[in-house]
Amino acid sequence: MGEAASIGAEPAEFAHRIWPAHPRHLAHIRSEVRRWLGPLALTGDNEDDLVLAVNEAVSNSVEHAYGPATLDGTVELTFWTELDAVCVEVVDHGEWRIPPGQPTGRGRGIEIMQRLVSFVLIRHDRRGTRVLLRHSLLGGPSSRCTSPPARRRPAGQRAILSERELTVLGLLPSPLSLDEIAVDLTVSVNTVKTDVRSIYMKLGVSSRRLAVLTAHEHGLLSSAQG
Repeated sequence: MGEAASIGAEPAEFAHRIWPAHPRHLAHIRSEVRRWLGPLALTGDNEDDLVLAVNEAVSNSVEHAYGPATLDGTVELTFWTELDAVCVEVVDHGEWRIPPGQPTGRGRGIEIMQRLVSFVLIRHDRRGTRVLLRHSLLGGPSSRCTSPPARRRPAGQRAILSERELTVLGLLPSPLSLDEIAVDLTVSVNTVKTDVRSIYMKLGVSSRRLAVLTAHEHGLLSSAQG
Protein backbone atom coordinates (compact mmCIF):
# COMPACT_ATOMS: atom_id res chain seq x y z
CA MET A 1 0.00 0.00 0.00
CA GLY A 2 1.26 3.45 -0.84
CA GLU A 3 0.16 6.87 0.36
CA ALA A 4 0.81 10.40 -0.90
CA ALA A 5 -0.21 13.97 -0.13
CA SER A 6 -3.80 15.26 0.10
CA ILE A 7 -6.64 16.54 -2.04
CA GLY A 8 -6.04 19.66 -4.06
CA ALA A 9 -3.51 18.55 -6.67
CA GLU A 10 -2.35 15.47 -8.53
CA PRO A 11 -1.05 13.02 -7.47
CA ALA A 12 -3.25 12.65 -4.42
CA GLU A 13 -3.90 9.97 -1.81
CA PHE A 14 -3.52 6.40 -3.01
CA ALA A 15 -3.82 3.01 -1.35
CA HIS A 16 -4.22 -0.59 -2.50
CA ARG A 17 -4.89 -3.80 -0.60
CA ILE A 18 -5.95 -7.38 -1.34
CA TRP A 19 -8.11 -9.50 0.97
CA PRO A 20 -9.34 -13.11 0.80
CA ALA A 21 -12.89 -13.21 -0.55
CA HIS A 22 -14.57 -14.30 2.67
CA PRO A 23 -17.34 -12.68 4.76
CA ARG A 24 -15.18 -12.69 7.90
CA HIS A 25 -12.96 -10.02 6.33
CA LEU A 26 -15.78 -7.51 5.76
CA ALA A 27 -15.31 -5.81 9.13
CA HIS A 28 -11.55 -5.48 8.52
CA ILE A 29 -12.22 -4.00 5.08
CA ARG A 30 -14.66 -1.45 6.48
CA SER A 31 -12.14 -0.45 9.14
CA GLU A 32 -9.36 -0.07 6.57
CA VAL A 33 -11.54 2.07 4.29
CA ARG A 34 -12.34 4.34 7.26
CA ARG A 35 -8.61 4.61 7.94
CA TRP A 36 -7.98 5.64 4.33
CA LEU A 37 -10.75 8.24 4.55
CA GLY A 38 -9.59 9.62 7.91
CA PRO A 39 -7.16 12.30 6.59
CA LEU A 40 -9.88 13.70 4.29
CA ALA A 41 -12.03 14.85 7.24
CA LEU A 42 -15.29 13.96 5.50
CA THR A 43 -18.63 14.64 7.17
CA GLY A 44 -20.01 11.64 9.04
CA ASP A 45 -22.71 10.99 6.43
CA ASN A 46 -20.29 11.12 3.50
CA GLU A 47 -17.84 8.75 5.18
CA ASP A 48 -20.58 6.33 6.23
CA ASP A 49 -22.14 6.34 2.75
CA LEU A 50 -18.85 5.52 1.05
CA VAL A 51 -17.97 2.79 3.57
CA LEU A 52 -21.41 1.21 3.14
CA ALA A 53 -21.15 1.35 -0.65
CA VAL A 54 -17.75 -0.38 -0.51
CA ASN A 55 -19.18 -2.97 1.86
CA GLU A 56 -22.03 -3.66 -0.57
CA ALA A 57 -19.64 -4.04 -3.51
CA VAL A 58 -17.34 -6.38 -1.57
CA SER A 59 -20.27 -8.41 -0.23
CA ASN A 60 -21.55 -8.91 -3.78
CA SER A 61 -18.10 -10.06 -4.91
CA VAL A 62 -17.79 -12.51 -2.01
CA GLU A 63 -21.26 -13.92 -2.57
CA HIS A 64 -21.45 -14.05 -6.35
CA ALA A 65 -17.93 -14.12 -7.80
CA TYR A 66 -16.63 -17.24 -6.06
CA GLY A 67 -18.12 -20.59 -5.20
CA PRO A 68 -18.62 -21.48 -1.51
CA ALA A 69 -15.68 -23.93 -1.62
CA THR A 70 -13.24 -21.37 -3.07
CA LEU A 71 -10.21 -20.87 -0.84
CA ASP A 72 -8.00 -18.71 -3.04
CA GLY A 73 -10.48 -16.06 -4.21
CA THR A 74 -9.49 -12.45 -3.56
CA VAL A 75 -11.03 -8.99 -3.49
CA GLU A 76 -8.82 -6.01 -4.36
CA LEU A 77 -9.52 -2.47 -3.21
CA THR A 78 -7.83 0.56 -4.75
CA PHE A 79 -8.41 3.97 -3.18
CA TRP A 80 -7.40 7.33 -4.64
CA THR A 81 -8.49 10.95 -4.58
CA GLU A 82 -9.12 13.41 -7.35
CA LEU A 83 -9.34 17.18 -7.17
CA ASP A 84 -12.94 17.13 -5.94
CA ALA A 85 -13.76 13.48 -5.33
CA VAL A 86 -12.71 10.26 -3.63
CA CYS A 87 -12.73 6.98 -5.56
CA VAL A 88 -12.64 3.33 -4.53
CA GLU A 89 -12.45 0.47 -7.01
CA VAL A 90 -13.43 -3.06 -5.91
CA VAL A 91 -12.10 -5.85 -8.12
CA ASP A 92 -12.67 -9.60 -8.05
CA HIS A 93 -11.30 -12.23 -10.41
CA GLY A 94 -14.15 -14.71 -10.22
CA GLU A 95 -17.12 -15.55 -12.41
CA TRP A 96 -20.34 -14.02 -11.16
CA ARG A 97 -23.25 -16.38 -10.51
CA ILE A 98 -26.51 -16.43 -8.58
CA PRO A 99 -26.62 -19.50 -6.34
CA PRO A 100 -29.52 -21.74 -7.50
CA GLY A 101 -32.59 -21.67 -5.28
CA GLN A 102 -31.48 -18.54 -3.43
CA PRO A 103 -33.35 -15.22 -3.51
CA THR A 104 -31.99 -12.59 -5.87
CA GLY A 105 -32.27 -9.65 -3.44
CA ARG A 106 -28.60 -8.90 -4.08
CA GLY A 107 -29.70 -7.58 -7.45
CA ARG A 108 -30.60 -4.44 -5.53
CA GLY A 109 -26.92 -3.90 -4.74
CA ILE A 110 -26.40 -1.56 -7.68
CA GLU A 111 -29.40 0.56 -6.65
CA ILE A 112 -28.12 0.68 -3.06
CA MET A 113 -24.65 1.82 -4.16
CA GLN A 114 -26.14 4.46 -6.48
CA ARG A 115 -28.11 5.90 -3.57
CA LEU A 116 -25.02 6.04 -1.37
CA VAL A 117 -22.40 7.57 -3.68
CA SER A 118 -22.36 9.99 -6.58
CA PHE A 119 -21.30 7.61 -9.35
CA VAL A 120 -21.13 3.83 -9.82
CA LEU A 121 -19.55 2.09 -12.81
CA ILE A 122 -19.58 -1.72 -13.07
CA ARG A 123 -17.73 -3.69 -15.71
CA HIS A 124 -17.65 -7.46 -16.17
CA ASP A 125 -15.06 -9.11 -18.40
CA ARG A 126 -13.07 -12.33 -18.65
CA ARG A 127 -10.77 -11.21 -15.84
CA GLY A 128 -13.56 -10.63 -13.33
CA THR A 129 -15.62 -7.65 -12.21
CA ARG A 130 -14.63 -4.06 -11.46
CA VAL A 131 -16.87 -1.76 -9.44
CA LEU A 132 -15.83 1.90 -9.42
CA LEU A 133 -17.35 4.09 -6.70
CA ARG A 134 -16.79 7.83 -7.07
CA HIS A 135 -18.06 10.23 -4.42
CA SER A 136 -18.02 14.00 -4.88
CA LEU A 137 -16.46 16.07 -2.11
CA LEU A 138 -18.31 19.21 -3.18
CA GLY A 139 -21.70 20.24 -1.99
CA GLY A 140 -21.92 18.16 1.22
CA PRO A 141 -25.13 16.13 1.56
CA SER A 142 -26.34 17.18 -1.90
CA SER A 143 -23.61 15.03 -3.43
CA ARG A 144 -25.48 11.90 -2.32
CA CYS A 145 -27.45 10.42 -5.24
CA THR A 146 -30.95 9.65 -3.93
CA SER A 147 -31.97 8.54 -7.42
CA PRO A 148 -30.26 8.15 -10.81
CA PRO A 149 -29.38 11.74 -11.73
CA ALA A 150 -31.29 13.41 -14.52
CA ARG A 151 -28.52 15.22 -16.33
CA ARG A 152 -28.77 17.40 -19.36
CA ARG A 153 -27.28 15.62 -22.32
CA PRO A 154 -26.48 17.98 -25.18
CA ALA A 155 -27.25 16.07 -28.35
CA GLY A 156 -24.26 17.58 -30.12
CA GLN A 157 -21.65 16.31 -27.63
CA ARG A 158 -23.29 12.88 -27.40
CA ALA A 159 -23.34 12.57 -31.18
CA ILE A 160 -19.73 13.53 -31.85
CA LEU A 161 -18.31 10.64 -29.81
CA SER A 162 -18.21 7.30 -31.59
CA GLU A 163 -19.40 4.14 -29.83
CA ARG A 164 -15.82 3.02 -29.19
CA GLU A 165 -14.87 6.45 -27.90
CA LEU A 166 -17.80 6.24 -25.47
CA THR A 167 -16.56 2.82 -24.35
CA VAL A 168 -13.04 4.18 -23.79
CA LEU A 169 -14.50 7.21 -22.01
CA GLY A 170 -16.35 4.86 -19.66
CA LEU A 171 -13.03 3.35 -18.56
CA LEU A 172 -11.19 6.64 -17.99
CA PRO A 173 -12.51 7.07 -14.39
CA SER A 174 -10.83 3.79 -13.43
CA PRO A 175 -7.13 3.42 -12.53
CA LEU A 176 -6.56 1.26 -15.63
CA SER A 177 -3.60 2.33 -17.74
CA LEU A 178 -4.09 2.82 -21.47
CA ASP A 179 -2.29 -0.49 -22.03
CA GLU A 180 -4.77 -2.23 -19.71
CA ILE A 181 -7.72 -0.55 -21.41
CA ALA A 182 -6.39 -1.85 -24.74
CA VAL A 183 -6.26 -5.40 -23.34
CA ASP A 184 -9.74 -4.98 -21.89
CA LEU A 185 -11.17 -3.91 -25.27
CA THR A 186 -9.02 -6.31 -27.34
CA VAL A 187 -7.55 -3.52 -29.46
CA SER A 188 -4.07 -2.09 -29.83
CA VAL A 189 -2.78 0.51 -27.39
CA ASN A 190 -2.25 2.88 -30.34
CA THR A 191 -5.96 2.61 -31.12
CA VAL A 192 -6.79 3.52 -27.51
CA LYS A 193 -4.35 6.46 -27.59
CA THR A 194 -5.96 7.71 -30.81
CA ASP A 195 -9.42 7.42 -29.23
CA VAL A 196 -8.27 9.27 -26.09
CA ARG A 197 -6.76 12.10 -28.14
CA SER A 198 -10.00 12.33 -30.10
CA ILE A 199 -12.05 12.40 -26.86
CA TYR A 200 -9.87 15.22 -25.48
CA MET A 201 -10.26 17.22 -28.67
CA LYS A 202 -14.03 16.74 -28.91
CA LEU A 203 -14.60 17.58 -25.23
CA GLY A 204 -12.18 20.51 -25.32
CA VAL A 205 -9.98 19.20 -22.50
CA SER A 206 -6.30 18.42 -22.06
CA SER A 207 -6.17 15.67 -19.42
CA ARG A 208 -7.81 12.42 -18.38
CA ARG A 209 -9.16 13.96 -15.16
CA LEU A 210 -10.77 16.88 -17.01
CA ALA A 211 -12.26 14.48 -19.57
CA VAL A 212 -13.92 12.52 -16.74
CA LEU A 213 -15.21 15.66 -15.03
CA THR A 214 -16.60 17.06 -18.30
CA ALA A 215 -18.21 13.72 -19.11
CA HIS A 216 -19.84 13.68 -15.66
CA GLU A 217 -21.22 17.19 -16.18
CA HIS A 218 -22.90 16.26 -19.47
CA GLY A 219 -24.09 12.75 -18.60
CA LEU A 220 -21.77 11.09 -21.12
CA LEU A 221 -20.54 8.46 -18.67
CA SER A 222 -24.06 7.11 -18.28
CA SER A 223 -24.03 6.65 -22.07
CA ALA A 224 -20.72 4.82 -21.82
CA GLN A 225 -22.19 2.51 -19.16
CA GLY A 226 -25.21 1.62 -21.20
